[in-house]
Amino acid sequence: MIAGIVLVVITALWFMGVITWGHGAGDVTRYGETDESEEYVVYDGIKFSCGQYELVMVTENGVFLDTDTGHRIQVLHQEKTLDDFWDTKDERMDAGRSAGFEVDSDPEKYNSADRDYIKYALRQQSDDETTDYSEYMQILLTPDYKGDRLFICINYNKDMDDMTEAERKAMYDKSSAWIQELMDAGESTDEPDDDTGKIIYSATALKNKENYADSDTLTSACRTVQYGLPYGYLRKDDSDLDSAYYESDSGKTHLYIAIEDYSALLTDDESLKEYVDSYAKNDHAMPQNCGSREMDGRVFYYYSYFAQNWCDDGSVIVEYNFKAYCDIGEGQIYTISAHSYTNSDVMDTETYLECMKLDIKLNIK
Repeated sequence: MIAGIVLVVITALWFMGVITWGHGAGDVTRYGETDESEEYVVYDGIKFSCGQYELVMVTENGVFLDTDTGHRIQVLHQEKTLDDFWDTKDERMDAGRSAGFEVDSDPEKYNSADRDYIKYALRQQSDDETTDYSEYMQILLTPDYKGDRLFICINYNKDMDDMTEAERKAMYDKSSAWIQELMDAGESTDEPDDDTGKIIYSATALKNKENYADSDTLTSACRTVQYGLPYGYLRKDDSDLDSAYYESDSGKTHLYIAIEDYSALLTDDESLKEYVDSYAKNDHAMPQNCGSREMDGRVFYYYSYFAQNWCDDGSVIVEYNFKAYCDIGEGQIYTISAHSYTNSDVMDTETYLECMKLDIKLNIK
């Protein structure tokens, strides 16, 4: 579902001439926290302060900044000017409509703090029948220091569907203020642009963020299972006792842990290893990515694989996946499932060692 939405958005923006999308899967490779004084990136000859953002990534597709509101901002250099867009704005909006977008806010030109901007907003209703919300984005264009322009895109979450037109306009105005603050704080610099792959987890923002738990607990009808968690994951769903969904602080790695009935997964004469081997084969997992691991006397059967999603422009989006299963007794299976479109470490068994450290107690009725 996610791949389909991403593909539609990428394709539509490509038709509009506002974004180029490369492979992307291997762009981000280096991780680290920095001191507050070092929390900046240099891109397009501009030094951007990063202390107020939870995560900043430099990729082939520009700089991505994650806000504490859950929105993601993309800043991308384009070898075009504001006039290039403004002179053809009607044609570009028509192209967007042809690609399946609605114009939620018409292009507007304005000036703030002696800097020119153009802004507009788009809405795209998913054609995936399992998705009942729209994708919203606001786009701002502003000059850089090289005679070209910056393309800046803010992606919104599904809560925008619940807003009135006036409330969405207020949200767009608030987002515009974020971008103006970002640009006002940016400094022209002779420092070289940061290499693709630089990541900053903001020490300042993380101190103000919800504390990350190093363990969590699930409860089934007969078992209470406590397990560890990798650093930097937050639980996103508290509605179920026997399953839990987590996202990494970048929002780009998804982790799902559950307790499932043995009978719901396996046939009567099928072993857990046979079940895992069968699904590994169906998912085209390579032999070197399949195996078993013993942890505290319990055996986890696992496999990892990747899937390629081809875009209309010939580029590829890669999804990395990992799955592991452990028989915890009383007819129940403990499962680990993870996927990411950017982080290949998802396929590494070492990533989930903490998740495999189990403390299991029998529920007494």
